[in-house]
Amino acid sequence: MKKLLYILVFQLPLLLIAQHYSFIENKGQWPAHVDFSTNLEIGALYMEKDGLTYNFVDRREVLALHANPRFDEIVATNPPKTRGHAFRLVFINAQTANWEGENNQPTLYNYFLGNDPSAWASNCRAFNKISCSNIYSGINLVMYSNDFMLKYDYIVAPGADPSLIRWHYDGHDDARIDNGRIVVKNQVTPLWEQAPVAYQIIDGQQNRVPCEFILTDNGFGFVFPEGYDTSIELIIDPELIFSTYSGSTADNFGYTATYDSQGFLYSGSSAFGNGYPYVLGSYESTWAGGDGQGSLVGTDIALSKYDTTGTFMVWSTYLGGASDELPHSLVVDEFDQLIVLGTTSSANFPFTA
Repeated sequence: MKKLLYILVFQLPLLLIAQHYSFIENKGQWPAHVDFSTNLEIGALYMEKDGLTYNFVDRREVLALHANPRFDEIVATNPPKTRGHAFRLVFINAQTANWEGENNQPTLYNYFLGNDPSAWASNCRAFNKISCSNIYSGINLVMYSNDFMLKYDYIVAPGADPSLIRWHYDGHDDARIDNGRIVVKNQVTPLWEQAPVAYQIIDGQQNRVPCEFILTDNGFGFVFPEGYDTSIELIIDPELIFSTYSGSTADNFGYTATYDSQGFLYSGSSAFGNGYPYVLGSYESTWAGGDGQGSLVGTDIALSKYDTTGTFMVWSTYLGGASDELPHSLVVDEFDQLIVLGTTSSANFPFTA
């Protein structure tokens, strides 16, 4: 999936928005077993029927390459490579996960990638939170953003068995428990699952329940050294950390902007991103716009429409093919239709008859 950030006028607010996770629904832009996806500081995370897929890209390599004054010459003569790594978290003996969105955001997303209209998707909604009911008997799973961190909760109903919660990782280098937290090693940056916090609400007060990760022969799970009151709902609340550096979730450079007769604002930029990984493990990607298999990193056109106050996006659209595209000028005609002038090196750039 390609992630877009826009530099219009307000640099700081956009960076803050970038670190808040939006869960975008799948309407055909990703494989059918994907329900939602969110962009991370270093790639993308896909919520699927039986687990989660992480696709990490070394953004530092991308930044260093683009900052090189010989960028165009390097790409033209000897296409460089950037490192990436895709791996999965697989739920063990879970029921089929049917993710549902909660608290939808005002922005809609469109994906016009490649010249096959059946693979396009439009008016995709974004949500602040997603949940999966009864992923295990009596246990719900919720994912959300809190203080610009990605978190998930297992909500265990009274009488349900939290020992049913089990998972393992595929395609990674190593996974272990270190000082109470899980560390999943890969070729880009470690994924940390912070030591879990568990609690129960009793008489309106939050009561902590000692909780730890446990590693068994069939994967990871949770253990409660001092037990807990099984007649009251239990919330298990870990936190995910993907990187020790922060900033833009994808490299993005503004090229052009305009407005229409009603005062809505439009921006055109290049969006660097990675798509859904069809092969797990470490990979090197040649610099390009993407091959539809999630194995390449490059540029697409990112178009955004902002409301008249510039405080939120009305919609955002990805436009591109298998190679690189750049927008050079935006024009709004007398009918308030947006016209994009730019360049493409893709043989499969989207168009209609």
